[in-house]
Amino acid sequence: MAFIFLFLFVDELASIHERVSLPEGLIKAEGLLYFSWIIPYGIGVLVFVTVYLKLLMKLSSDIRVLFAIAGTIFV
Repeated sequence: MAFIFLFLFVDELASIHERVSLPEGLIKAEGLLYFSWIIPYGIGVLVFVTVYLKLLMKLSSDIRVLFAIAGTIFV
């Protein structure tokens, strides 16, 4: 998880997400997808959720609830 936060820090510092965009005309980017960097980053979020959901399910129910509460408060 530390690597993810490091990547997010570097991304903001170097504006990587602004450079990761799809070429004009490849998709019709409107509404939510107007910023085309949402697509590759969304895929990354799905991978992250899949990996960490497995980790979360291995924890005891008390710790799992506390993690969910902490994550909700953080977000």
